[in-house]
Amino acid sequence: MLKTISNPFRKDFMSYCANAKKSISLCAPFVKQDVINDILSYKRPDVSVTLVTKISIESFHRKASDCSVLQSLLKSGNCIYNVSNLHAKIYIFDDMKCYITSANLTSNGFERNYEYGIVTDESTILKSATASYKGLVSDNQTGKINIEHIKEIEKILSSIPIHQKLQYPKLRLKLDNDKSPIRNNLTGWKLAVFNALDAQDNSDFDISTANAIASQLGVLFPNNNNREAKVRQVLQQLRDIGLVQFVAPGKYTKLWE
Repeated sequence: MLKTISNPFRKDFMSYCANAKKSISLCAPFVKQDVINDILSYKRPDVSVTLVTKISIESFHRKASDCSVLQSLLKSGNCIYNVSNLHAKIYIFDDMKCYITSANLTSNGFERNYEYGIVTDESTILKSATASYKGLVSDNQTGKINIEHIKEIEKILSSIPIHQKLQYPKLRLKLDNDKSPIRNNLTGWKLAVFNALDAQDNSDFDISTANAIASQLGVLFPNNNNREAKVRQVLQQLRDIGLVQFVAPGKYTKLWE
């Protein structure tokens, strides 16, 4: 069996954890406590967990990974290995089934980001993935993490000032109030919707704004009786030429100032 997977797949993943009889082998550079808590709660008490991850003070400090994960796993009698250049995400259950995916062991990876991969018990793929995993564990460049390592990491982290998340400016085209480079290259509905959006004070807008624009454009396009659908179509076109970003269903942002 080989099937493709896309988000969200947390429920399916935890069902594999619950059904594992001997071992769960995890490989991901970024690992968060909530996901590990789920794995430990779903798995049977006698099933061992091995984690290959990337130990990085910076990642722990920036909360991309949780140092507490290491404590949780080791205190439960499991093993952790450090591969400093790790980028792979591989999850193997009883050496019988495996995920090969782009998703880290984080809520973003399991639920919010668009991730993709396969889950399979096909023997050739499984044999290759298992061999690669065991090769990482046994490689002489791979470190085995113990409680003393964690204590040292925690001491360092406690001495570093709390990281203040930087607010990066949003990437928007700045035209110093001269929108002619855009306007001169748009026509019809695209130009009309662009002008209506440009008149809005806020960069972010939602479907109610789009519907209001559709109503306004009745003056310019009186013969179109399905203007709301047309505006949604034009927003897709503006998205695909890099002028509008779709943030979430029914939520958008302008990519110019």
